[in-house]
Amino acid sequence: MEVGKPFESTFIILYALSYIFLVLALLSAYTLGAVQLQAYASVYLAMLTTALFFMRGIEKPTNLTKGLLFGVPSLFIISAVSRYIREAWNIHITATMQASSIVAPTLLLSLIMNIAGPTAEEGFFRIGLINMLKPIMGETWAVITQAAIFGVYHYYAYQMDILAMITATIAGLALGIIYTKTGSETAITLSHQIYNIVTVLMGS
Repeated sequence: MEVGKPFESTFIILYALSYIFLVLALLSAYTLGAVQLQAYASVYLAMLTTALFFMRGIEKPTNLTKGLLFGVPSLFIISAVSRYIREAWNIHITATMQASSIVAPTLLLSLIMNIAGPTAEEGFFRIGLINMLKPIMGETWAVITQAAIFGVYHYYAYQMDILAMITATIAGLALGIIYTKTGSETAITLSHQIYNIVTVLMGS
């Protein structure tokens, strides 16, 4: 198996901080008896742990700036198109996350979903799956496959509707392409975090 470049130091820092935070959040969740918080912390911690075994960097120079310039706008454009379709078709969003705030401490859950979560998802889906599948099926199909799995994961994990699953799949595809073209783990992780945080602040 080919050995890729070392990971960006900024991504290693994000990864380590997210891992430590999720361990503490999981301990807090058990202490508080917050079942929803336990579930999300456990899933994301499992993603980060699993990713350690098969994620490798790609053999291209990294371009953080280019990755961010494409990553952040792409996620907002995909979201805007999805919202337009949803409003045009009068599709209602499943209120899973609103209900979860009653079960678990709101701030801790929000930090998991918007800071540690994107790090875990990028480490597992983009960095891990793409680099694991690429030697087997080639880069193009590896990117497509991880995006499809990313969409299905969101559908079941957050009880989303079909449109939301398609939106997540397209977002996963965009982030996968950006990752393979720029080689920047940090760019896709920060893009994902920035998008999540901004949508929360905007009340989306």
